[in-house]
Amino acid sequence: YAFFAQDNDQVTQKLSVDAGLRYQYDSAPSESHGRIDNFDPQTGQLTPVGDAYINMPKLNFAPRVGLAYKPFASHPTVIRASFGIFYNVLVASTMQNFPNNIFQQSSSLTSIQDPTLVGFPFPTIGSYSAVTSYSAIQHNWLDPYVEAWNFDVQQGIGQNGRLDVAYVGSHSVHLYNGVNINRFYPGTNIRPYPDLGNINLVDTPAYGNWDALEISFTRRFSHGLQLDANYTWGHMLDDSIPLFTSVQDDHNP
Repeated sequence: YAFFAQDNDQVTQKLSVDAGLRYQYDSAPSESHGRIDNFDPQTGQLTPVGDAYINMPKLNFAPRVGLAYKPFASHPTVIRASFGIFYNVLVASTMQNFPNNIFQQSSSLTSIQDPTLVGFPFPTIGSYSAVTSYSAIQHNWLDPYVEAWNFDVQQGIGQNGRLDVAYVGSHSVHLYNGVNINRFYPGTNIRPYPDLGNINLVDTPAYGNWDALEISFTRRFSHGLQLDANYTWGHMLDDSIPLFTSVQDDHNP
């Protein structure tokens, strides 16, 4: 569910303001007969059947505001600035393997358990003491969101030219990560949960940021001809793990 309100106000002849507030609530995905369960890293066990396996946030308020200011009545200069928060929705397919926690637990066998293990031809594994693997998700879920902002100065040049110089930034918070919280400690055959196999946890501890200088120039000529020239210098950093990859050491990302 989402609710949104917005207002535009011409405060003075020089200043206009846009302001809005959005509220968003996503419920947790469910299985029609309740046959879904989560792994609790605190207890080292599956959560009790019937308990809420994921708590969804209820305070996802997303404000946004924009300003446009014309400081000089006789000069074609406009200053603009804005800020907003934008939430993502929970990707329901994140939980597609969770019924396996109850009914079809998968088993893993690694070369640490059997150094002679080979890929092809794969040996019969019935004689090995394989261990059960689980899927897990952060119990107190935090939806990813973006804080975005910009500051722009727009200057008219003559009758047909315009120059824009802007700083644009964004900060991504609570990005998805996927880690195996029961991977062997490096160089050992020891796991945090020794009686279990892989435990693939989806959580949202990652972040990212983007900062950019954006410059554009527009010039209108005769007969409908227009020239646009644009330049962007940007820089991005994040520590979110790409899909289907992993860090070298899940215990020390």
